[in-house]
Amino acid sequence: MLLGILLPMVKVPLPSPFAILVVDTTAPVAVVTTPASGMTYSSLTVVSAQVKDLESGVVSVIWILDSDTGVELTRTSGTTYDGVWSLTISQPSPGSHSFRFNARNAAGLAQTIASGTFTAYVDFLGNWYVNGIRITSPSQTIYSTSTAVSFQFVKTSGIADSSITCTISWGPPPGSGSASSSGSITLSNTAPSTWTRSNTFAVGQYDLTMDAYDGTKHLLMNLYGMQVGESFLTPSLPQWQELLNFVTLAGVVLVALSFFVGRDEIA
Repeated sequence: MLLGILLPMVKVPLPSPFAILVVDTTAPVAVVTTPASGMTYSSLTVVSAQVKDLESGVVSVIWILDSDTGVELTRTSGTTYDGVWSLTISQPSPGSHSFRFNARNAAGLAQTIASGTFTAYVDFLGNWYVNGIRITSPSQTIYSTSTAVSFQFVKTSGIADSSITCTISWGPPPGSGSASSSGSITLSNTAPSTWTRSNTFAVGQYDLTMDAYDGTKHLLMNLYGMQVGESFLTPSLPQWQELLNFVTLAGVVLVALSFFVGRDEIA
């Protein structure tokens, strides 16, 4: 009975708080990032990085574009030890850009976890012109009062002009028997989004290929059978056949008429 009375009066010591020592000598590392170095993106409005730090965990991830001030990402999935951090951004301007992802852990260790360059791509579009006339079909007819022919390419959207090359190549149509020579020229970037050049051709017939290239996409336009100067058109076999048929029929008619006229005279 006495024991039962004394026990509630005995103070049992409770566990006291204790410190946890985490030894972390390794900075965070990236598993995968968007953008990735060397890649081309037609649309890039969200950047992200999967970052690991298994000791103390990641506390911040920073995105730096070109020489801009860094912007902090938000963890959108996973944990601080292994999670994905993301940020919505404005579409970068067309062309090449440098970037960095920096990360820091709870132990204060920080480093650049990914860096490199990427290309922001805008769909390459434009129009070809010959002697000021827009070319919309390979069979289009182009007239010229001179053997000097002018070419022009006008870009309507795409990356920087410095990354674009415009060329014209030509040769005689296959099987045409034309004595026209082959050749090529490169157009000059004479105004923003505009490339021009003229070339003097020898009299003859030509097939042309017009090519604007931005390093990713070719904008090709062909022009078949462009005639420079006067041409002598030799009738094709069907045309000769029609002519022969006409001459033969005319001969038959003349013979018949002669027969009837002669018979009338005899009568």
